Amino acid sequence: MNRLNNDDNESQRILAWFNKSDENTVKSALYKIADSNPELDKQFSTKFTANEYELLFNSNRISGRIAILIGAILGLIDPFMAQTSIAENLREKAKSILASGGINTLSYNPRAIEMNNSELKTIFSEII
Repeated sequence: MNRLNNDDNESQRILAWFNKSDENTVKSALYKIADSNPELDKQFSTKFTANEYELLFNSNRISGRIAILIGAILGLIDPFMAQTSIAENLREKAKSILASGGINTLSYNPRAIEMNNSELKTIFSEII
């Protein structure tokens, strides 16, 4: 597999986990992380437009947090690898997970959300 990210090992492990794990495993882990991090939506709310925020957070706070976590994972993909089939498969998996959580992926397209290494390590500590 081509490396999707040339940064640190933690980023590589998160991407590898998301790529190799089946959708139910990913969903389960992300829901657990979202449930145990109630401040995610407040911490990263500025990353969304007002319409996106309303769509993601008004009906179900957990689904909005899942969108943040998926955005963080997608944000780890190196721009040079973004057009590969591997990256496209990750985006499709992200859409499927969001849709199963009740987010209308016709109205919201999952996108990258930048997090610093400290935030990534803290939030994804159960995975890496």
